[in-house]
Amino acid sequence: MKTTLFVSLLFFGLISCGDTAQNHSSNATKESVKTGTDDIPEPLIVIDTLIQMPAEISERVNRTFDAPYRLDKNAIESFENSDNGLSEEEVELLSQHMLVKPGFGDIDSRMKEYFRFNHIIDSIGEEAYQNQMDLGMTRNFDAYLHDRVNLSENTYLLIWSFDYSTYEACPFYAGQYVLATMCTNGKISNTVFIGEDSGGGDPPYMGSVLATSNISDAFIEITHIQEYTGEVEDDSEIIKSKCRFLISENKIQLDQ
Repeated sequence: MKTTLFVSLLFFGLISCGDTAQNHSSNATKESVKTGTDDIPEPLIVIDTLIQMPAEISERVNRTFDAPYRLDKNAIESFENSDNGLSEEEVELLSQHMLVKPGFGDIDSRMKEYFRFNHIIDSIGEEAYQNQMDLGMTRNFDAYLHDRVNLSENTYLLIWSFDYSTYEACPFYAGQYVLATMCTNGKISNTVFIGEDSGGGDPPYMGSVLATSNISDAFIEITHIQEYTGEVEDDSEIIKSKCRFLISENKIQLDQ
């Protein structure tokens, strides 16, 4: 019952406007067949479809680390005061090869909400939006660039995040959602969800999510903890889950 109520509150916190979300599905490497004028087929040619990582993004990180890299609650909280903002165009570029584990967190819906919210702001202006804001509506949804984590000589991860909050009333919701984008040989590869520190609800029913991760040069392991509380002190529920991604030479893949 508590979980159902809390999920309902989260949906109430989303804007009920038209969906202009971008499609962030992972793209497989394309292949092309050259056909000659004779009957002898030519070999398949693999076309590199990855896009170059702009120096404007890769060179403006706040800090640089070498793997292993630990993302815990303190690390996520240290991101809050970052003024290194990402534009909508940069977020779209970084997330073009988004890799999501079904049922693990809700980063896919949050990504869609980011673009929906900013489309509205672009359409009517921030002042007009603030004037019509009401209970449960999104107040801000911004993206920030943070760290670079070197995995090898030619491969690194860019660590970036979303900062989200709703109108300060009941129900309310706020959180940070952390992502990692792999760059290999100067080109943008997969992006995965690696962390979260969020919470909200309608008292006495409250909920919180903490997702932390350990990153090495071979894998990313995320621990996801949801906690829900009710009317009485002992009325609580904790749900734990894990996700592991493997890092190869030019991509990230889900560890089955």
